[in-house]
This record gives sequence, structure tokens and C-alpha cells, in this order.
Amino acid sequence: MTTLPRLPLKSFKHAVIFERSSKPISVAETRRRPNQASPFSATWCVALFVAQIFLAANANTQPTPILEGPEEDIASILAQSRALSESYMAGDIEALVAVYAEDGIAAPGGSEFIRGHDALFELWSLPEGRVVTHHQATPVELVVHGDFAYDWGYYEGAVTQDGEARPPFRGKYLVVWQRDPDGVWRIAHDMWNSLPSED
Repeated sequence: MTTLPRLPLKSFKHAVIFERSSKPISVAETRRRPNQASPFSATWCVALFVAQIFLAANANTQPTPILEGPEEDIASILAQSRALSESYMAGDIEALVAVYAEDGIAAPGGSEFIRGHDALFELWSLPEGRVVTHHQATPVELVVHGDFAYDWGYYEGAVTQDGEARPPFRGKYLVVWQRDPDGVWRIAHDMWNSLPSED
């Protein structure tokens, strides 16, 4: 084994660094000159900036909803939207229809307008053996103006038929909410249509 020569180290300032070559390079020589640009400065700044943009864009695929109006009204409308989904999953169609105004109108894709609780009950009733395992509406924008509000976004869901899972579904919706005389927010107009599966 070759033994490296012992070198005097008078101070840290004069310490030496060995590379693969036998010639020692002083620490002072490795320091960048004051006017010499670092080869990493511009490249790394651009790379870090691009990485930050990429991470920010992919941190959350769901857009942050735009919610405008009194907080109490926003919270009540979102609670009613969740109540509709929960009633649907529980198979409680009466509770689901109660989220609509008495003369509420639904406009499913490829269908005529459906108006009133009786017609809405028939629309939402599930076929025998059908169970809704997941249903959720995600607003993109919800804006309250007095006793009315508009709400648009996306919905998704999944069902089983006779115990067998069916492909999940999704779509887009547009809802007009109205505050009834009793102060409860209900659906006045409800329009939706399906979107292709993401699979």
C-alpha cells in the first residue's frame, strides 16, 4: 500500500485537497474569483423555478372552488348538496326529493324537463337490486345573490347491481338554488349530463 506523504498544515487557510492527480490544490485556488460567474447559478435557479411551478400545479388536481356570498348561506347550500348525496346512497328517495323546491325542475342529459316532487321521485328511484355506493358533487363555483344562488361543478358516483360493482360514473352539473320562505335552501333548477369515464 502506498502511504501519502505527511504535509505540514500551518493553518486551515493553507490546507490542501488531494484529487486523483498527485498535484495538491490549495483551498484558496478552489475559491471562485469575485468576478467569475458560478456555472450553477442561472441553470439551478431556472430548474428550481420550473420545479416549483410543476409541484404547485400538481399538488392538488381538484381546483379550489370559488365561493362567494354569506358564509352561513354557503355552508347551508353545501350541507344540502351533501344531504342529497347521502340520501341517494341510503336509498332514501323521499329525503332526496325534499332537497328540491316543491316546483323544482330537473333536466337530465337526453331527457325532457321533469318538474315537481312526484316526477322527481320517479326520476331518482332506483331499480331493484341497485345500490349507490358513492355519490359526491364538487362545486367549481358557488355564488349567492340574495335568495338565489348558482352552483356549477362536477359529480361522481358508483353503484352495484345485484351485488356486482358497475363502472363508476361522472359528469357535470349546473344548479340554481333558492331560499324558501322557511329559510331553507332548496334546488329550483337542476341540470346535468354525463362525461366519459376517466378509465
